[in-house]
Amino acid sequence: MQFLGVLDVNDKVLAAVQGSHEAEYGDTLFMTQPRFETGDSRYTWLNRYVGLAEGKLAPNRVDYRVYRAKPVL
Repeated sequence: MQFLGVLDVNDKVLAAVQGSHEAEYGDTLFMTQPRFETGDSRYTWLNRYVGLAEGKLAPNRVDYRVYRAKPVL
């Protein structure tokens, strides 16, 4: 799994990294595009998955809201 995206570091992000504060979604620009690559037949559908995610930082972890992009036909 790969996450490519952008994160604007501001005071709220720094506080979360230092362990004194949990940032919330929307506190900064933190967007990513998760990419999956698997050979396991149970999860090969993920190889065709295009995802978009919003992230937030907390002490000792990162949380994501992941969305699947769907084509408009």
